[in-house]
Amino acid sequence: MRVLFIGQNGSFSTYPLRKIAAEHEIVGIVESVPQKYTPMKAKLLKFLTRYNKKQTLRSLARQMSVPYFLLQRGKKNGLASFVKTLNPDIICVASMSELLPKEVFSMPPFGTINFHPALLPQYRGPRSFFWQYYFMEPETGVTIHYIDEGEDTGDIIRQKSIPIFLGMKSGELVNEITIIGAALMAEALDDISKGTVQSVPQKHLPCPFRARREKKGEELIDWNWPIERIWHFLRGTAYQDKSFKYRLPGSSWIVRDFKKGETDGTAGMLKISLQGFYMTHREGKIFVTLKWSLIDFARDLYHFALKLTGQD
Repeated sequence: MRVLFIGQNGSFSTYPLRKIAAEHEIVGIVESVPQKYTPMKAKLLKFLTRYNKKQTLRSLARQMSVPYFLLQRGKKNGLASFVKTLNPDIICVASMSELLPKEVFSMPPFGTINFHPALLPQYRGPRSFFWQYYFMEPETGVTIHYIDEGEDTGDIIRQKSIPIFLGMKSGELVNEITIIGAALMAEALDDISKGTVQSVPQKHLPCPFRARREKKGEELIDWNWPIERIWHFLRGTAYQDKSFKYRLPGSSWIVRDFKKGETDGTAGMLKISLQGFYMTHREGKIFVTLKWSLIDFARDLYHFALKLTGQD
């Protein structure tokens, strides 16, 4: 099939793209910019990561010799023209920062399919990983579904569930889901091309909790939770609330392990001992390590610049 691929930079998109390209013809690639994208931030990160050898959607488009389109907010009319020119049989989506308009997703004769990292209809929305860790779900999964006018409400083509182990790092979970999702998307394309696809409607089904974006300044940790839940949530999301404010520019807190038993101070306080940094809890201690990186430094520098100009 002639496939137009839409995604964002990162293995969650690039891995499925390469999987699909092995069996189908990629006719174009669209990169959907992040929710808080600005040209200033993009240029700064490009400069600081110019020696990063990870593949991007732009570099893959060059390798495959196919047209590339950078989708920025407010540029959907340009996207419609881009899709019309390429005339794909189907559009495959693996991560977007906004919903596709009907004029785009309905243009290909076989429609548009999406790779969603949750078991729909549960956790519809952009932050499914985050909220599944928050609610300590014992399992998650992958859904390949058609895109319609709703948010992750299109008919389900394929699904597969996987467990979320206690303390499972987000990178491990994302990697596993990415591999499974890429395989399911390839299988879905085969079924669609052969005319054997059997989709299941789910638009009428309720979504118990929408996986919304977190609000700025929102405090989500309740330090009265059991220590296992707080540790699991922090370890899986790298969530940094005001309890983690003591850090240097360019640094971030990495959650290690926890130990029940001896406790001191008010819950949620950052302290240090001979064993290193830790967060206090009524049941024990959650140990953390301070990590510095160029990417985090660029992030802090960018936000500092926004504050100086009154944009943050």
